[in-house]
Formats: sequence, structure tokens, C-alpha cells
Amino acid sequence: MTTKYNRNTLVPFGNLKDYGKIDPEPRERMEAIIDPELLTLTEEEADQREYPLAAYTRAVALARFGYASVYPGDDYDEVMIREACYGPAEDGKLILRVLQTSYIGKAPFECAEDTSKLIGLDLSTASSRYSRVVIDAYQNPRSGRFYVALARKED
Repeated sequence: MTTKYNRNTLVPFGNLKDYGKIDPEPRERMEAIIDPELLTLTEEEADQREYPLAAYTRAVALARFGYASVYPGDDYDEVMIREACYGPAEDGKLILRVLQTSYIGKAPFECAEDTSKLIGLDLSTASSRYSRVVIDAYQNPRSGRFYVALARKED
């Protein structure tokens, strides 16, 4: 696994997106989960506060947000945060599907018990043209739904 980022990479809150600016109500839910103090700041001040990528993965999962992207670098260097699920087993491993994307991979069975074991897993599109690496995973303790953060794989 080689990526520029990991779950501890600090990113300003303003770099959290969902294909555009996050609407006020979902934004407030995310702010409350990441750091309640953000709710007391102006939007511009809140946008400057930095948090680790893992905080965003957790917030997206707990807010049950459909999808989000974090841009630690430039506008073309996206870390995708998406809900994921397991499909049927194949070749002794579970098929991991990342929803709202075409990324899939094969995960060991123990990942179903402990999503942190997904970190480092390579995923690719069906054509294998694009690949990403899981840099963080968070499972909602009540619903069992889980989300992964995917970073572009470096050559």
C-alpha cells in the first residue's frame, strides 16, 4: 500500500465536500460529531480547523451521510468516503463493494468482524483501470453499516 495519505492526515474541515458545498443541516450534523466547538464558529473559521481523516470517516458514518470526499491536497486529489458492503464469498474471501462507486476488492473473512483490518486493502474498478487503497474504515456500532475512506494508490 502506497498512498500520500493515511487516517491520521490532518485536513481542514472546509475540504470536506459532497460534490459541492455541504448543505447547512448535514454540515451541522457533521460539525457536531467531529467537534461540537465548530458549531460556535463562523463557517469561515470552522473551515480552517484541521482534523484527522479518521474523524471525517467516523462523522460520515454516524451521520449516515450518503457520500463525502475530502481533499487533503489539491482539488484533484480526492479521498473518497463511501458506504461499503460485503457480497458473496469468492476464492475464500468476501467481495467488498464500495457503494456509489465501481470499486471492488476481496477481503479476508476476519474483516467482517473487525473493519480496521480493511486498512491497506487494494480495491479497483472492474476494468482494473483505476485503483485505490482503504486508508480508514468505521463501522456504526448500532446499525452495523460501515464506511471506508479510499485514497489514490501511488505508483
